[in-house]
Amino acid sequence: MVKRLMGRGRSDDNEETIKKRLRVNQRDAEPVVAYFDKSKKLVRVNCNDSPEGTTSTILTNCRGLCSNPRQDPGDYRRMGKIGKI
Repeated sequence: MVKRLMGRGRSDDNEETIKKRLRVNQRDAEPVVAYFDKSKKLVRVNCNDSPEGTTSTILTNCRGLCSNPRQDPGDYRRMGKIGKI
């Protein structure tokens, strides 16, 4: 991950800075992940899948979270509220 991030070309990217950013991100995200996991609202997604597969997994798991259960979460993509895959 560090090697990939260093290849972005940001002027402030160096190994120490990237490792610190990753630690801070993990520290800050842990309580949020724990909250949603405990609430049974956490969905883990394999981001190594294709963009289409990842999107399909996300949309399938979001169907039960819509305010209108009959509304297809894919509608948001079609309405331009989610970027194209």
